[in-house]
Amino acid sequence: MQQGAREAVDKVNFVGTPEQVMKRLAPYLDSGFVTDVMICNFNALCGVEYAESSGLAINKLVSMIKGVEVDANATGFASLV
Repeated sequence: MQQGAREAVDKVNFVGTPEQVMKRLAPYLDSGFVTDVMICNFNALCGVEYAESSGLAINKLVSMIKGVEVDANATGFASLV
């Protein structure tokens, strides 16, 4: 992949821990310009052994976005609504 293309992708796809993603996402949310967020953790596609930690990371990020405590150990996924 050419460097320019990699930089363009990095501008719209935030990769990292929930804390790292939230740090990059927060200015957009705070501005009110971004009203919808799609969260995907591809680690679960690497094998069943990653499914639980992927779900926990998603729940943690949703909790941070909402600004409320979400039970990260709950089954299923939290909703932003």
